[in-house]
This record gives sequence, C-alpha cells and structure tokens, in this order.
Amino acid sequence: MHAAQGSIIPGLFKVSRRIGFGECDAARIYKTPRAIDIAVEALDAWFEAVLGFSWATLVNGHDLDLSFVRIACQYLRPVTAGQTLEVGIRVVKSEPTAITFTATAETDGDHPCFRVTLVTSFISRTTMVAIPIPAKFSHKIEQYQSACLDQGQAPQGGHHVVLSAEPQGQVDPNRFTLQMNPTGVPFVQQHRIVYGECGLSGKVYPPRVFDMALEAVGEWYLRIIGISWLQQCINLQGQPFVDINCRYLRDMHPGTLLSIVVKVKHLGAASIVYSVVGYDDSGSPCFDAQLAACYIDETSGVYKPTPFPEDYRRRILEYQARCRVDD
Repeated sequence: MHAAQGSIIPGLFKVSRRIGFGECDAARIYKTPRAIDIAVEALDAWFEAVLGFSWATLVNGHDLDLSFVRIACQYLRPVTAGQTLEVGIRVVKSEPTAITFTATAETDGDHPCFRVTLVTSFISRTTMVAIPIPAKFSHKIEQYQSACLDQGQAPQGGHHVVLSAEPQGQVDPNRFTLQMNPTGVPFVQQHRIVYGECGLSGKVYPPRVFDMALEAVGEWYLRIIGISWLQQCINLQGQPFVDINCRYLRDMHPGTLLSIVVKVKHLGAASIVYSVVGYDDSGSPCFDAQLAACYIDETSGVYKPTPFPEDYRRRILEYQARCRVDD
C-alpha cells in the first residue's frame, strides 16, 4: 500500500499517488489491476474526507460495509514507475441504495491515464443485504454530486476500443457443470481464496479479483497459444488491456476454491475480449469479468497495434470453436 495525499479543491476531491517500482511488471508499465487498487484507495480517502468516516470505521464502528456491485476501467495511457498521478473522485449517480463513482487518474498536464467506474452500495453486516444510504451521508453525497456537475463531466481523451457487449444479466450457474469435462475445454484455472486477499469485512478485497482474472488469462495464453506473457515482453510484443469490466455476484471468503473459466468472446484483427467467470465449489458464479486487450508490437520503440500472428489466430479460433461445441 502506498500513502496517498488527499485534498478537496472546489467541487472535487483529489488524491496524489506515486507509482512504485514494485507495481510494474516486465512490460515496464504498471500492472493492469493496480489501477483498480489506486481507484479504491482514492475512494476510501474520499469517504473519510467528505463523509467523515473511513471504510474501516464503517465496518468496525457502525456495523456497515461498502459493497461493490461492478467495477470497470478504461485504460487511456501507459503509466510507469516514478510517475505521480492525481486521482479525482466524482459522484455520477446516487440512488436510494447505490452510488456510482468515477475515479479519473491524470498526469503530465491533465492527460487522463485511466478512468475507473465503481458501483457501490451500503450493506448491513447483520443482514448482509443492501440498505438505503444512511441519512447522515446522503445529504453530503448529494452536495458533492452537485459540485461535480458544476465542474462538468470527467475529462475525455486517450484511446478506447469499443466492442459490442452481450446484455448484462446473471450468469447461469448450470453452465459451469456442463463446461467441466475431460477435454480441458473450456480452460479452467483453480484458485483458493487466502486470508491475505481479504479485508476487514472478511471477504475478498475487490481489486484482488482482477489479479485472479489476469492470472487465469495468462495461464490460458501459455496453455492454448504456447507462449508466456513474459516471453512476449522479451520479444517486444504484448497484449495490454484497454477495457476491463467485472460484476460481483457473490461474496468470496477465505478458503473458497474458485474454478475460473476463460473463454474468448471476441477476436478482431488486433483486439481480443476474454470472458472470465469465477465459480465456487457449488457451481455458483461469484464474479463475471470481461477483459478487452490489444495485441501490440513495440520493436519500433512505441506501442503499436498489430494483427495477431497467424498461428496465434488459428489456435484462438480453434479454441473458440471447441468451446461452442461443448456449450
């Protein structure tokens, strides 16, 4: 955890956050899930500065919790070690039992690097169900939302790949038992939730789900394509993510054994979208994530989108076809 300094400027709360060496990977930029860590850290600081209660105080002092329904992130520019980000928190929607925030990180003269959408709700730790926003918070939230609207919407910029998406809805838990078969299709990565992946609430800290999803996709890439992400970096190639989206369907606690199913939802010339769904040992879906990436070549010294090599494309298409047959 890196210390973040927060300040309230007229109408907008911002946190300064420096990217550490250990947050970057072999591609020499920060690891994809770190954007979610940074956004959630900034939101925690916002709660304490604007509402007067930290997330920890909600849990320990008021028997409440902040539950995440959905987190999505658009990656607009690469971020490297040593850069300092200014993360601004906006309230974009406030409903009786849910609040939607955006956390926009900027550097180098107000250029946006990433934008995270966080859909949250207050829950009672006694009943573990969503409750109306407590009155002592709702007025402050409405005031802050109005101030954000006075400042205008979050800044636009960068590059964002728009891909068609299936209608949102619950994942059919029966699909899991149908998918598990001796052929190894679809690909399944198992991950047991450990104590250190959970927070004060006793359940998984939301950004850790993105670590699990990326770990599963990386293993899928090695098994199906035959090359690791590290080897691609050595070859000056890669697959940076441009857009990730995750719905949280069920709480995950220490000891839970997840079976994480990886499928390919879309394959373009240089773009790919993975569907990554985590099921518990009863076959119930716990999270449903979509991760869009772009295949690149940086032999010229810059990140340049390039078509997938033909042998990679052939293997991906074969995998898609085998998944459809087994559905």
